[in-house]
Amino acid sequence: MNVYYRMKEKYFGRGLGMQALKFNLFGLACGAAGFILLILNVVLGAGVFNIVLNAALLAFVAAAVMQANATREYELFSLIIVTALFLVFFPAFFFTTGGYGGVIPGFYIFAPVMTITVLNGKKRICFVAAEILIYAGCFAAAHYYPYFMISFAAVKNTERDVIIGCAAASAALSVMVIGLVKFYEREQTELEENKWEYRRESQMKTEFIRYASHELKTPTAVIMNYARDTERELDNPDFTAKDILFSQSRIVSECDHIKRILKQLLDITAIESGRMKIVKKPLSLKELARNAAESFAHEFERGGNELRLELPDTLKNIYADRDIIKQVIMNLLSNAAKHTKNGTVTIRLTESDDFQSLGVTDTGEGIRPDVLKQVFKNYIECGNSGESSGLGLYICKKYIDAHGGEIRIESEAGKGTNVWFELPA
Repeated sequence: MNVYYRMKEKYFGRGLGMQALKFNLFGLACGAAGFILLILNVVLGAGVFNIVLNAALLAFVAAAVMQANATREYELFSLIIVTALFLVFFPAFFFTTGGYGGVIPGFYIFAPVMTITVLNGKKRICFVAAEILIYAGCFAAAHYYPYFMISFAAVKNTERDVIIGCAAASAALSVMVIGLVKFYEREQTELEENKWEYRRESQMKTEFIRYASHELKTPTAVIMNYARDTERELDNPDFTAKDILFSQSRIVSECDHIKRILKQLLDITAIESGRMKIVKKPLSLKELARNAAESFAHEFERGGNELRLELPDTLKNIYADRDIIKQVIMNLLSNAAKHTKNGTVTIRLTESDDFQSLGVTDTGEGIRPDVLKQVFKNYIECGNSGESSGLGLYICKKYIDAHGGEIRIESEAGKGTNVWFELPA
């Protein structure tokens, strides 16, 4: 059974192009036709010459199929098989198996159909025309020169032989038609999947552009306003160096904001393309939490927020990517600072036997219930203000999942939010 599935995957797998699939199906149908002819030759007493020639045909087709798949020269081997089988072998067998009173005429229907299926362009027209002319010549020769025909030794019923030949050709055609129908259905299924994937990617690009324009608009406007104000006030005698430094600090702050946004855009690109790299090393989650809190101290002060740290005295190291886990903590603190005014933000770190858990709890505006269900998607709007949470939580979930951890969130509109993640200890 394993051999069957390996052969099926090799010769009819999804990774093959339509030309390869048609050629392999063509080879299968020709092999089926040759096998049927071989059985008929033996049963009807066609003689050693016909049996050996038929066996050679089967070996030739099998070798051609294997060589074509090895070299990927499907069109070349299609021409070789069509020439040898339909233009040489079938006419020769016509004369050695009883002419139009034997089994071969049924296969004269099979040949042009196969040629139309497997060849392309002008080659298809030329070969079909050649086959029709040659087969018509065979029939004319059989009619005018019947003594050229060599009948089977066991032939007693011409009608029976013709019916058997037509039935054998029909069976081979059925193999081809059923295979083509399956290929078509598979192509249609893949097309529908690709359409869905294209629509999903198109929607993601639209959301991506909307997010980028939305997030970059505010810091860009702030930078432009402070730059213009500074330029305008340079000639004002009351405009001091302190004012310039203040404007400069605001511009630097907004540039840092833009830098974080661009970092998120790069992160989401790496995540969606499967290029996210994780380098795990021993690190102190407590140290990361403290450093992140110090980085955001100014942001919390500006919003009138109190920052509390609940960190245990002793805590063992964990194995994780330092930069990635730091980014997760920074994203959680950024959201807390953005959606909390004149409140409290608490960083809480706990440890169990198997996990270390870090949570960020705020007393801010909270998240609406309808938004909370989809808060880890790649673009949502958070809070009662409808302000964007960007890609932060989506990136956090991807990063924590990649570490074998879990991230969760609890929130109530108007009362605040608690986001925490667990990492293996």
